[in-house]
Amino acid sequence: MLRHTFATLALQKGVSLAAVQNALGHDRLTTTAIYLNLTDEHVVEEFDRKW
Repeated sequence: MLRHTFATLALQKGVSLAAVQNALGHDRLTTTAIYLNLTDEHVVEEFDRKW
């Protein structure tokens, strides 16, 4: 639960997927993706902020 929360919050705060992958010690992005739980709302908010 802690790893999942850490990964999700880090991404929401703008940390790159590669950095999260490294922090969690994963060799593959597919392994890191297991911990990601971004809703459609999160995706839309990010695009609004960055686009």
